[in-house]
Amino acid sequence: MKKIILIAAMFASPSYAVTNLEFARANAQEKPLYGEIKFAMSGEQGNKESQKTETGGVLSFSDEKNHYMGIADHVWQERDGEVYKNQGFMHLRYTRVLSKTETGSDNFEMFVQGRRDKFLDLESRRLAGAGYRKRFYNSVEKYSNAFGVGAFYEAEEATANLDHEKNTDWRFNAYWHFKSTAIERLTIENVLYLQPSLKSSDDYRVHDEIRATNHFTEHFSIGFSVVYSYDSEPLGDIDNYDLSYGSFAKYVF
Repeated sequence: MKKIILIAAMFASPSYAVTNLEFARANAQEKPLYGEIKFAMSGEQGNKESQKTETGGVLSFSDEKNHYMGIADHVWQERDGEVYKNQGFMHLRYTRVLSKTETGSDNFEMFVQGRRDKFLDLESRRLAGAGYRKRFYNSVEKYSNAFGVGAFYEAEEATANLDHEKNTDWRFNAYWHFKSTAIERLTIENVLYLQPSLKSSDDYRVHDEIRATNHFTEHFSIGFSVVYSYDSEPLGDIDNYDLSYGSFAKYVF
C-alpha cells in the first residue's frame, strides 16, 4: 500500500457545504490498493492558548471494473479553554466501469456520506446518492478530465442552538475535475461542484478548489490551495460563503 502522511499544514479549515474528494480519488484510481494517512497538530501558549489537531485518511481497493473508496476526517480545536472547532466527515463511494477506452471511461457510481460541524450549528448531515461519471481527453503524462452528474437525498439536523431543526431535500449533483501535469514536477488541479436543490431554484451550493503541487522528489512535495464555497441557504445566521487558502507538504513512502 502506498501511504501518504501530511507532515505540515497551514490551511484555514472551514467546513464546506460541499466536500471535495476528487483529489484523493485521482491519486487512488488505477491502483489495486491505495492509502493515505494524515495528521496535523498545532498550538499556542502565552497571551493566547490554543490547540488544534486534524486527523484523516483514505483507503481504496480497485480492479479492472470496480473501485471502492473510503475517506474520513476529523478536526478539533480549542482556544482559551473553549472548543472552537469540532467537525467530522466520512464518505464511502463505489464506482463501476461501464466501458473504457485509451483516453477515457464511462462509469456508474454510488455513495453515502455523513458530516457534523458544531461551529456551523450542524449536528449531522447525511446523504446518499448515485450518478454517472465520465473520464475523457486523458493523457497519462499530461492531463486528465472527469465529469459527473447525478442526484442525492440529504437529511440534516441542526444543533440545540437552532432547536434541532430538521431538513430533508433532493439535490442535483454535477462536478468537473481537471488535472494537468504538462509541466515537469508541477501538478495543477481544479475541481468545481454545483448542487442545486430539486425543490427550489433559490437553494444551491457551489464549490471551487484550485491546487498546485510541486513534486521535488518521488516522495516529497509541497503545494498551495485556494478554496471557495458558497451556500445560498446555510443553517442559522452565518455567512453564505467560505474562502480559504494555504500551503501543505506531503511525504509519500
